[in-house]
Amino acid sequence: MHVALDLTVRANTETTMNIKLIVNTDHAREVFKNDLYGEVIYRDKSDTINFLISNEIESDIGNLCFQFILKIPKATSTNIKELEQVCISWCNSIFPDYFQSKVFWNFFNITWIDIFDYESLKKNDKYARMEFDIKLKDDMNSVLHDSIETITIVKEKFEKAKNRLLDISFHSTPLGFKESTGEAIALFQTLENIVKCSADIGRYGASDIRYAMQNYQELAKRKMENNHNYQVSLNNLQKIAYGISFPKCWSEKPNA
Repeated sequence: MHVALDLTVRANTETTMNIKLIVNTDHAREVFKNDLYGEVIYRDKSDTINFLISNEIESDIGNLCFQFILKIPKATSTNIKELEQVCISWCNSIFPDYFQSKVFWNFFNITWIDIFDYESLKKNDKYARMEFDIKLKDDMNSVLHDSIETITIVKEKFEKAKNRLLDISFHSTPLGFKESTGEAIALFQTLENIVKCSADIGRYGASDIRYAMQNYQELAKRKMENNHNYQVSLNNLQKIAYGISFPKCWSEKPNA
């Protein structure tokens, strides 16, 4: 499969790469931890208040979105709006240097970070999304390069599977659905394996892909296109096949 960068240019690219860090690209959202049994620890029983922050890196070799969660001791304040502003202030005033100091970052997981310097952050008024030109350490450049390369390969797989599924779902007859069932199952599996690694909220997920596959199997059983169940299943399949999109942020590394 084609890869965006070959190994002969990699070393030079890593040392000269132009990188822009964009912090707070989405609304900060309060999130909750789970206990050892998987149960949600809500704010009234938690010792911290936690905010999910979305960010993006733009570079010469591609872009990459990632998220982290900022933890603030609940004893400092329970004013959610004020704490949200503290988090955004931390992102804009502290995170760029914090990020540049790292030699590794897992872009395929959500990192938890503790905030302690609460009083000084309250006085910082940088609350909006901001962009920074940054320079990463060599090891971190390698991590970023490998992560973007992985996403490039996985996105190729995703788009190829989606486009083929769209072609089948919009142009097949009842007999065509039956004859292409094996191929369709493989396409659905490819999409599910990628989407299940997503950390995105509000998009079609793995359960939606499984539902689309059930509709596909229903179509493969039918012989008459004017059958009500056939039309319902076809509409459900086409809606999901068209609407599913490649993930922006990740909770785990997809298989390249």
